[in-house]
Amino acid sequence: MGPALPVIVGDVLVGTGAGALALVSLADLGATYAGWTPVAPRPALGVAAAAGLALVVAGAIATV
Repeated sequence: MGPALPVIVGDVLVGTGAGALALVSLADLGATYAGWTPVAPRPALGVAAAAGLALVVAGAIATV
């Protein structure tokens, strides 16, 4: 007996959202403090962070 489909979908969505948030924060912190070349302008990073947060919330709702 395996896990229910909503649990699998929720885990995938939460993992994808957390990964997106981690990449956005790494890109922003690297460009701000480490002198990296900016990957994208800050409004685009804000949109990507909002999408990552939406995925995490959708995953949490799907698990419930």
